[in-house]
Amino acid sequence: MFIGFVFMVLMGGCTKENNENEGNNESGGSGGNGWVTPESPTIVSIEEAVNSDGDVVLEVGYEDQSRMYFILLDPETAAVTNHESFYGEGNNGYVYRGDVAIPSEITHLGETYTITVIGKKCFANAKLLKSVYIPNTVISIEDEAFSQSGIKEIIIPNSIESESIGIKVFKDCHGLKTVDLPNSWKRIPNQTFSGCNSLSAMTFPDSLERIEIWAFSNCDGLSAICFPERLERIDDLAFSDCDGLSAIYLPVKLKSIGDGAFDNCSRLAEIYYNARKCRCYGKYTWGGCSALETIVIGDLVDTIPRHAFQDLPTVTNVVFSESLKFIGGSAFFGCSSLKSVIIPNSVRSIEGWFVNEEGYPSYRGAFQRCTSLSSVIIGNSVRFIGQNAFKGCSKLDTVICQATTPPDVGLMDSDYQNSFLSSPNVIYVPSQSVDAYCRKAYWSVYSDIIEGF
Repeated sequence: MFIGFVFMVLMGGCTKENNENEGNNESGGSGGNGWVTPESPTIVSIEEAVNSDGDVVLEVGYEDQSRMYFILLDPETAAVTNHESFYGEGNNGYVYRGDVAIPSEITHLGETYTITVIGKKCFANAKLLKSVYIPNTVISIEDEAFSQSGIKEIIIPNSIESESIGIKVFKDCHGLKTVDLPNSWKRIPNQTFSGCNSLSAMTFPDSLERIEIWAFSNCDGLSAICFPERLERIDDLAFSDCDGLSAIYLPVKLKSIGDGAFDNCSRLAEIYYNARKCRCYGKYTWGGCSALETIVIGDLVDTIPRHAFQDLPTVTNVVFSESLKFIGGSAFFGCSSLKSVIIPNSVRSIEGWFVNEEGYPSYRGAFQRCTSLSSVIIGNSVRFIGQNAFKGCSKLDTVICQATTPPDVGLMDSDYQNSFLSSPNVIYVPSQSVDAYCRKAYWSVYSDIIEGF
């Protein structure tokens, strides 16, 4: 599973299955699932009431004995609503069941109203609901419209923009398996699919830029996620407690991953990281990912930000790309199961201590306290190694530095003269450079263990 996923992204990022109906979420045609527009049943009765807000509400009876409810919004438009809106608060007789087709318009007393809105909690708690056909006259879905319902599949037409979607729209729809989203959506709102634990796969629109807080939390059926290349933000707790999630691909334009975004994803084993400048914060982003073992840094990445993967005690393998130039301070701090590191020839700087965003110094080096780290190979382009970069790596036995010119060591004062490394048994450097290393400031304290290769 993991190997296949990584192979896919290494060979060109996310891929999509060819779908001749892709993007065709229009009324009168078929969507990505081949759903043909259903015929509207014959209306046999319409009753009118006024709700507590003074709105006119219609109860429409059909020939097949089904019922549907509409609020008249203005002289031209209406919203589909629920039984409670007609009979008053406390009458929770949710009558929607099976396959429901929302009409594009409704005629009452000679006036025709276009259906443009699916109202708040319209289908909520409708446990016998299976599917809902949404015509392309609908431009808005309000809060909790389908929450805790029995819906199993849904096609959202392109007429509905992501800015017109409320929160918790499909929250706790435990039977929801298939979702077809418009190809223009830029965001997935707060708790949209939270608790949809039968959702086993998700194809995101190419236009997607933001996934909001708790959007997919507790979606246990998700196994691997390939985010679209335009995605910029994954908010706090967006995929928290997704127990089935095993692998993820993080795209190039991703700028931030919020606190707890993947918290308690207990089976997440592999991260393919292709984001150029992404802000994330180690254990606060990946906390509780107790199976996380492999991090692959993609070939579009030139910088690993500070704190990116700190305090992840189960990580055993990090694969760097030849495009990488800079490893930020604390990037892998406290990754206590990491045993060996090969830093590619492209890397020029390994940061040690630094000044944080609040203006205070942080003394956490890039690989500090990686207590299982036994060997390090540093590529031939490195020019700078910062204070504490490998401090506290108590099992570090062998260091191979391939640079012919000894890298500068950035220390605050002489008290830290040997803190950029722990105490390895041997440091191998190019044979022609042994003397230069032995004379170089701060490398010279290791002169008795520096050998040529």
